[in-house]
Amino acid sequence: MNYTIGELFKIRKGKKAEEKADGSFNYITIENLHSRRYNHRTSSNGVFVQKEDILIAWDGANAGLVGTSLEGIIGSTLAQLKLEEHFKDTVDTYYVYRYLDSNFELIKSKRTGATIPHVNGVDLKAMIIPLPPLSTQKAIAEKLDKADALRKKDKELLAQYDDLAQSIFIDMFGDPTLNEKGWQKLKLEKLMKIRRGASPRPIEKFIGDDVSWIKIGDATDGDNIYLNSTKVRITEEGAKKSVFLKKGSMVFANCGVSLGFCRILNIEGCIHDGWLSFEEIDENVINKFYLLKGINFLTDYFRRTAPDGTQPNLNTSIMKNFEIAVPPMELQNHFVEITHNIETQKSIVKQQAQQSEDLFQALLQESFNF
Repeated sequence: MNYTIGELFKIRKGKKAEEKADGSFNYITIENLHSRRYNHRTSSNGVFVQKEDILIAWDGANAGLVGTSLEGIIGSTLAQLKLEEHFKDTVDTYYVYRYLDSNFELIKSKRTGATIPHVNGVDLKAMIIPLPPLSTQKAIAEKLDKADALRKKDKELLAQYDDLAQSIFIDMFGDPTLNEKGWQKLKLEKLMKIRRGASPRPIEKFIGDDVSWIKIGDATDGDNIYLNSTKVRITEEGAKKSVFLKKGSMVFANCGVSLGFCRILNIEGCIHDGWLSFEEIDENVINKFYLLKGINFLTDYFRRTAPDGTQPNLNTSIMKNFEIAVPPMELQNHFVEITHNIETQKSIVKQQAQQSEDLFQALLQESFNF
């Protein structure tokens, strides 16, 4: 049997509430939807939700995301889906939550609002929910919950490995922004050659099949050490107007929202003007892997100290004159050995994480393919 969301649920938008540390209620915002944790309190008499209710992000970039198992007062960017009383013996709200979660892209595609996206209330109410028997709904929800817990566990383990590597770095070398251990400091220009990338324009004219075109987006997903591939290639003519790098060079994102992180190239190719290149690194003085971890650790520092402007920007001159702590090579190499072991374990967990993600998506397809 099929019903619409509008038939099954009463929908109420939240209201803006005043946050108070000693408030009587948990204050629920979009950031709480999937964490299922409470960060703030309120004394407001707004829209009160119970754990069996479904919550949906109504406004903003995340409009359409859903959550459940929360109790408290919802903020103005959320809405409550409360199951009508006469459906309580035939509908499992957690099953409906899973169904809506699996259809996020569909809900997102129907959003309204040019500047700030909003859930399309009319379309949401008209959305049809397939309802097998209650026992089947509960079985589907339980199966998906277990698969979801597995993929979340793998993601948390990956984050723990990252935290471990950072903790080891601090234990061995101290905070690089403070140089607490008094290591020798050298300007980057003494350790390597630094160049800024260049973009042939208009880039559309130079798209081709000859040379890898390395953009920031190629390094923001997946591996946090190496850059292994690009989505776009350019022509030889375009490459002549850019900066070509050999495999093994390092790139540093020097402007915009991605400012501050490094990657080692596992390919050769050309870099656009959002990158600086670190080439001909003196590996008798500084280990390339230690350098990458040190620079990545300094990302927040670089973002705080970058010159103001339309976008934060660390130009070639600034980076050439930046002084980095240079511990003894023996200690650098020992750190690299430890972190390589961590990366080996991370690669295993990444495979597990992909498998658990694939399993979850397959179960979603199987569960709602009526």
